[in-house]
Amino acid sequence: NYLAPKKIDPRLLDPKFVFHEVEEKQESISVMRQRKKKNAKAPRVGYDQEYLLHKKTSVLDFLNSDVPEAILGDFHQFDFDDKQECKLCLSHKQTTEEIQCLLKDLRVLGKSDFRKLLRWRLKMKKFLEQVMPKDEKSQDDKDKADADAKEGLKLVCFCYYNTYMYIHIYLYIYMYVTFGKQMGVVVKKMKIEEELDAEEDTKIREEVRNLVEKKKKDDRKKKRKIRQAKIKSTRLMLMGGIKPDD
Repeated sequence: NYLAPKKIDPRLLDPKFVFHEVEEKQESISVMRQRKKKNAKAPRVGYDQEYLLHKKTSVLDFLNSDVPEAILGDFHQFDFDDKQECKLCLSHKQTTEEIQCLLKDLRVLGKSDFRKLLRWRLKMKKFLEQVMPKDEKSQDDKDKADADAKEGLKLVCFCYYNTYMYIHIYLYIYMYVTFGKQMGVVVKKMKIEEELDAEEDTKIREEVRNLVEKKKKDDRKKKRKIRQAKIKSTRLMLMGGIKPDD
């Protein structure tokens, strides 16, 4: 009486998918809002991983954290390392033996103890702001600031270069359009003047040609008259018996 399914999900046949362990991300919860569950039973799968690992970090992480209530619940211990800020905090009069003991084991603290640590944190932050010079930064911060400054300078140079190029392109276009029109008018005027000059030249040439031809005609007429006069004088001399002089 077994009814076979029409379709089997192929992921069920994949061992990687079947035996894959899903790790749930645990969100950081403020220690001031935690509530203890009554009659909470211990899990049967063994010890929780949080209880097997002893997590600790520097006091500076607690001082510089944006969510100090959450970081108090994420770690077991805050240490004073060799940094100058930690040494100053450790030597401060507000860092009593009680505070040092509270920082060494955070998981056994109550809300009143957490309030003490939060008040101590605010005092230490004010103390460090007064003692440490404002311009003093770590090498990483300086490198980061230098890198940001270089990137900003590159961006400014890039924007300036683009603006410079756009202005020049606009000027070229404006000059081409404006002076192009003016040059077109000038070229037209020059062409008209050339045409007028050519017409005047042709007229002058024609006048000169006419004058030359007229002069030639006049010269021919004069020569003809002189020749005719010589012929007449020669005839008269021959008729009178006078021999011409040549």
